[in-house]
Amino acid sequence: MKKIIAVSGYAKTGKTTFIQKIIEKLSEGNLRIQTIKHSIHPLRFGEETDSVKHMNSGAVKTIAIGPGMIQIVEKMEIIPTLENIIGTITDCELVIIEGFKKEKYDRIWISGIGEKEEIPENSGVMAVGGFDGLGEEGAKNKNLPYFNIGLENDVEEAVKFIKEYIKG
Repeated sequence: MKKIIAVSGYAKTGKTTFIQKIIEKLSEGNLRIQTIKHSIHPLRFGEETDSVKHMNSGAVKTIAIGPGMIQIVEKMEIIPTLENIIGTITDCELVIIEGFKKEKYDRIWISGIGEKEEIPENSGVMAVGGFDGLGEEGAKNKNLPYFNIGLENDVEEAVKFIKEYIKG
């Protein structure tokens, strides 16, 4: 049965430092520790946040709760499939997947510097994007729409394209 303990205090008093230290020590004894972090500030991503510090100290899961948002990061031994993850998503009109080139989904292919102009075969590519014309020739060869993602007008065209796609 799980026990719950809160570490509380005013801002900048050392709560996170203390939590990091106790997580490091407790996780050495094979305890599985999860944390919940409350923030009165909007949550940030990809930075050295308190919740990232909790994970780096040995927590197996951390949940950050901020104004209008919740962020969950979890270490997993077995990573669920993309299909399983998609199955958990509810209450939206569009799911955008970044990456997963080998999965069979409709996609907009983004061409990058140093890449071939080739668009992968049998990959569900319905349009091509790139900066400064990268990928444009490949899109023309396949008779696909091309969006220069450095141009605001082309981004607007891509948005229209996606809205039409959603309509079916």
